[in-house]
Amino acid sequence: MKRRLSLLAMLLASTGSLPVTAGALPLDQQFAERITSTKASMMSNPEIALVNARAAGALAESLPAGKGAIARATSEWLQGEALTRLGKPTEAAPIVAGALATVARLEPYSKLHGDLLRSTASIAAKTGKVQTALITLHQAFAI
Repeated sequence: MKRRLSLLAMLLASTGSLPVTAGALPLDQQFAERITSTKASMMSNPEIALVNARAAGALAESLPAGKGAIARATSEWLQGEALTRLGKPTEAAPIVAGALATVARLEPYSKLHGDLLRSTASIAAKTGKVQTALITLHQAFAI
């Protein structure tokens, strides 16, 4: 119960970083602001980053198909990063893998593709798959 209250408090605190007029902003701008907020909190507070990444994912569901798939993959990348930083790499792995498959198909060799490969390598390293991590880091570096 105490943990849920703490998460609720973090969620409320994190929404304070968005402008009061966020509801009046276009959906893609709301998404962009949520992603910026997620990235800003990733190092200092991955729990807040996870909440923001999930909220960004919910916004991505309402974006047009062309933008929506990459937006969803971006939010999933950040969810995976947050989960990995919270010590949950096995929970992060399928999320990141799904995002990687989407980006490899729609935007191969993009920055997001490289970021997802790096996240995949981090997950592999944290789960004891060192050889896979090294190979995947080399793939990310090539991008």
